[in-house]
Amino acid sequence: MDDRNCPFDQKYQWSLSQDKLNYTPVGAKSKIKLTVASAIGVRDAEREINRIENKKRSGGYRYDLVTVEGKIEINNYSGKDVNLSIDRNILGKPLDCNVDWTTNKTFNQYDPLNQGHYTEWDLEIKSGSSKEIVYTYEIYVQK
Repeated sequence: MDDRNCPFDQKYQWSLSQDKLNYTPVGAKSKIKLTVASAIGVRDAEREINRIENKKRSGGYRYDLVTVEGKIEINNYSGKDVNLSIDRNILGKPLDCNVDWTTNKTFNQYDPLNQGHYTEWDLEIKSGSSKEIVYTYEIYVQK
């Protein structure tokens, strides 16, 4: 058996998975949530950093264009380096990020003014160190 692709702890044979893996076609990607890593601390927050009032009118409503700044702080308290894959769905237009990220448009039938985006970061965090991800995006908000 190839240890790199095994979802079990090889020493104790404990399953690390806690979520259900839905059908995934051959060659496609799928996400599965794993157990909480108590040695990895993650905090996140978002805040409004700019607002342009009455930027757009649609369907008899007025909309402000709001720029949002998000921060994700990751601390590695463990004794070894870790590779993390962090993903987040953003409603609006991604603008900038201080680390490399991948953004893909997603279908959004409920909000014609704001396109959905699936964002992903792949990071290596050394033992005892931390990283901060800072990203911005714009979203139309009804008045």
